[in-house]
Amino acid sequence: MASIVKRGKNYHVRVSWRDKSGVLKQKSKGGFKTKNEARQYAVELEQQLFTGVNIKQKKIPFSEYFANWYEVYKQPTSKHSTQQRYEVAIRQINEYFQDIAIQDITRHDYQVFLNQYGTNRSKNTVRIMHSMIKACVSSAMYDEIIRKNFTENIQLVFDPARTRKIDYLSLDELKRLTDLCLNGRQKRYTSRYMILTAIMTGSRPSDGF
Repeated sequence: MASIVKRGKNYHVRVSWRDKSGVLKQKSKGGFKTKNEARQYAVELEQQLFTGVNIKQKKIPFSEYFANWYEVYKQPTSKHSTQQRYEVAIRQINEYFQDIAIQDITRHDYQVFLNQYGTNRSKNTVRIMHSMIKACVSSAMYDEIIRKNFTENIQLVFDPARTRKIDYLSLDELKRLTDLCLNGRQKRYTSRYMILTAIMTGSRPSDGF
């Protein structure tokens, strides 16, 4: 339940509720110039309470939450190359978001970040960054730290000049290339063996950060 009172020239909001144990809780905030601003703030708090978000919870800088999430959930089982990608992501998040709380980031804020990040990076690099942040934000929702996933329904922005276009061989072309490599094998030349290995394993270079 919310109450709004005027103190001097500003309005003050107090929201009261009972937790699962029946204990009375309150959160208040003042300094609103108009009653409408105070009412909107009260409505937002009550909506958060309705959806189960703990509005008394201390706000956490996104950079801090991401780093801690990585150390607890990802680092112990990640390969060295994957750990390096996360370390780059941590630096990028620290540089861009700085002390902004994860609870205060909107979908618009995140899209602006991706727009800037993708200016001079390939599509795959941007995709990897987005996938890591999205997994982190999903974890924050599961822990009820935030109530909306600000990484949903965004656009990946990237530099087309840095994005490789991969042309795949048809089955007939692949068979002819395989026959050519098999018929021309020589122990002192390794290139044909490397091509055969790539054909059999489907391996290809991957983009980095």
